[in-house]
Amino acid sequence: MKRAPAGISLMEVLISIFVISFGLLGLAALLPVGRFALLETAKADRSGACGRAAMREVKIRQLLDPDNWSNKDVLSSGRPFVIGPSDLDWSGLAWEDKLEITGLPGNLSDVFMWQDDLIFNVPEDPTLRPTALSNNPRDDYQGHYSWFMTVAPAPGEAVLHNDEKFLYQVSIVVCFQRSGDVVAQAVTDFHGAGYGGGGIRLEQPVPIKQNQWIMLHGKKQSGEEYCQWYRVAAAGESPTDLLSLVGPDWDPAIPTTAVIVDGAVAVFTTTVELDRHSIWARGTDN
Repeated sequence: MKRAPAGISLMEVLISIFVISFGLLGLAALLPVGRFALLETAKADRSGACGRAAMREVKIRQLLDPDNWSNKDVLSSGRPFVIGPSDLDWSGLAWEDKLEITGLPGNLSDVFMWQDDLIFNVPEDPTLRPTALSNNPRDDYQGHYSWFMTVAPAPGEAVLHNDEKFLYQVSIVVCFQRSGDVVAQAVTDFHGAGYGGGGIRLEQPVPIKQNQWIMLHGKKQSGEEYCQWYRVAAAGESPTDLLSLVGPDWDPAIPTTAVIVDGAVAVFTTTVELDRHSIWARGTDN
């Protein structure tokens, strides 16, 4: 007589449930991680679009034309300077030389605000398409992204006489939910001799996170000033005074200040060649 196969015991069922529950808990733990990664990816994508749009604004509105600046002598000073919205508070920084832009068409407050992060009504029915809140989508945007730019003599030309400079580095800085706060802290120590950025120690802890951007500003005893933007590759628990930076080489021998702009998430840098006989150099000749 053939023996019937044995069934599954209760203990085996309980062990199986225990193992499966661990797997389900692991999947559940990945949900917030995936959501965070999705949000960061969307932020990076929109920051890139904002940076490209800002580059177009600079060209179309001639924001690098000294005739549109309130201080037309800034190029002859040979110092780095900022072109941006009026709510950026640069007061108290050692290198402050902020410019207010005048004579531009349209509303100046809208020039530095990216208006393409539009708001839509999303219907509950997944088969229906989202709709704009109004007939003019430009009236309904979130306003999370804004930008400004820094302009500085290119490192290779910073040592030249003021009226011999032709190359300038223009950095478009994209911010996400910027509050307007600008913090400056002295850099007390460099790790890695400044190659490719490297590690730095600040005089005091600052609230900063990984993948934010900061600017290093330095001035030699001879008077040449330098500024470069760096991505924070690693940072301690915020606030922290230890940062690992990725970017161009930096000379740690010069006194250096780290400038932290709240919400800076992307930087796009290009080099502009100034022509004395073009609109780029108007107002610089004596």
